[in-house]
Amino acid sequence: MIHGLRPVDRTGRIAAKPILTALEWKPGDLLVFEVCDGLITVGQSDDEGRRLYRDGHLRVPAEILRAADIRAGDGLLLTANTLDKSLTIFPEHSVDAMVTHQLSSRLSGGAQ
Repeated sequence: MIHGLRPVDRTGRIAAKPILTALEWKPGDLLVFEVCDGLITVGQSDDEGRRLYRDGHLRVPAEILRAADIRAGDGLLLTANTLDKSLTIFPEHSVDAMVTHQLSSRLSGGAQ
């Protein structure tokens, strides 16, 4: 599992060259985006999707960002599963909620 924390700009671009390289995704590859439970999953497609550009940036469509409640400047945790060649994008607010939950559990004597 490869991960990195990156901001998204106003055009939906995320600097992600190391992660894209780890996934062996190349310029021209078609990518499909899906939102489920506030997380974005990205995978390759043979026949439909958005093309990956040469500049090492991942471009997330505006409608996908809106569906995941992500705005320009938000930090995103990108996690690459190199086994199935997929990418999961965790919005900053989701990461905050996970960390808060984990810390609350520890403070209340829950899971450690």
